[in-house]
Amino acid sequence: DEEEPPEVVFEKLLSFEKYAPAFKVKLRKESQLESYPCMDCHEDEETNLEIRELEEEHDELTLEHGGERFWCLTCHQPGNRDYLRSLKNNAIDFDQSYRLCGQCHFQRQKDWFFGAHGKRVGNWMGERKLYLCTECHDPHSPSIKPIKPNPPPKVRKGLVFVPNGTHLKAKVWEKHLLDQTENKND
Repeated sequence: DEEEPPEVVFEKLLSFEKYAPAFKVKLRKESQLESYPCMDCHEDEETNLEIRELEEEHDELTLEHGGERFWCLTCHQPGNRDYLRSLKNNAIDFDQSYRLCGQCHFQRQKDWFFGAHGKRVGNWMGERKLYLCTECHDPHSPSIKPIKPNPPPKVRKGLVFVPNGTHLKAKVWEKHLLDQTENKND
């Protein structure tokens, strides 16, 4: 007898969610999760609730999220790993992982809903489509790693290169005042 997936339940809309513009999420579940569906491997295994170092599968994961207070089953549904779990133990589909993230990162989630955090794709006049949090943040180690900046652009043809800092010596407003003073004296 095949087990039914858990019902995906949301207790209520977030207070600000009903005011956010309508959107769709750029889906990534099957195309970008290497080990999905998770139950292909976890179906025949007994759930081990013990917090431990993973030695076989997933041993490359480093959990740097939640200040060492999290474990795999904090976010993954123990009975059906094809789903995430809310703090109230309700199932959350991977394609709605923003709901999981928003339980703790609610201020960022509000910004995400209204377009101040995250990334939108598609036509500016068309349907609003948002990337999930996990498009930019590794859920197991969500801090954005520092990257080396690109070099500055080359000087356009016909312009002169100004060494770093020299352009700061003369302030724009001082030049403007000098110009006005010179014009009054004429």
